[in-house]
Amino acid sequence: MPERPHRNTAWQRFIEGGTLALLPLADGSVSIVWSLREAQAQALLAAPVAQFEAQLLADSDGALGALSLHGARLAFRCGA
Repeated sequence: MPERPHRNTAWQRFIEGGTLALLPLADGSVSIVWSLREAQAQALLAAPVAQFEAQLLADSDGALGALSLHGARLAFRCGA
């Protein structure tokens, strides 16, 4: 859940090694799509929640303030 309202706006950031998208949901939360190199993604999946949220805040540049995790972290491999 974002600290600040998303105002029905999607946010996308191009970061080193990938892309981060914050997609607004009707209940005020956001869906996170974080495309990263496999090693980075695996590290974030294994990281404690506080570390994951800290990296999310840094990579989102605080666009919606602090973001708290409210669901399972899932990974999908794409490409060859």
